[in-house]
Amino acid sequence: PADWTWFDLENVRVGTASLRIRYHKTVDEITLQIDSRGSECLLEFSPAMSLRAHLAGVELNGRAVPFNINTTELDQHVTVRFPVSATSNTLRIRIKNDFGLSLSPSLPPLGNSSQGLRVISESWTPSRDSLTLEVSGTPGKEYEIAVWNPAQVNSVENAELVKSGSQEAKLNFRLPANASEPYAREKITIHFSGKAQ
Repeated sequence: PADWTWFDLENVRVGTASLRIRYHKTVDEITLQIDSRGSECLLEFSPAMSLRAHLAGVELNGRAVPFNINTTELDQHVTVRFPVSATSNTLRIRIKNDFGLSLSPSLPPLGNSSQGLRVISESWTPSRDSLTLEVSGTPGKEYEIAVWNPAQVNSVENAELVKSGSQEAKLNFRLPANASEPYAREKITIHFSGKAQ
């Protein structure tokens, strides 16, 4: 998820190697620390970034390493494949202008209809300076979407951006109450500061 800033995995078995993998994300860098016991192995890492993000470089233990960028209509992934030696290894992915949204879905009580928010579509402008979300949910209900790196946001239409720190915020909004359908729809447009690089 876009708002995960860290995780720690222990005893990940790859062949005869046992890995400890620590992930940490800031607004300008993704760091993967890998400690290995056992034989050397290959690891492929492919984190998602927004279409606004610009990759500034990838380093393994302080040295530049090759990478690929795969772009879709919704995001881009930088893919790095590298050998993990039986020591400590640090992969750093330096980025600029990254941004992300995260939705925490919840299951309805047994036998009840869903009241959760659904993102029907996402569309970026060609210049990557605006993102429009079409969302659907229960008429009149309030919802929120977590925002990663809200400093990228200049303004929002049909929602309120509520910052909870330098790296995190929420988009708060209420769906229209007068919908004639069982689910109401709304379009939320996020306008970004500056130009995507």
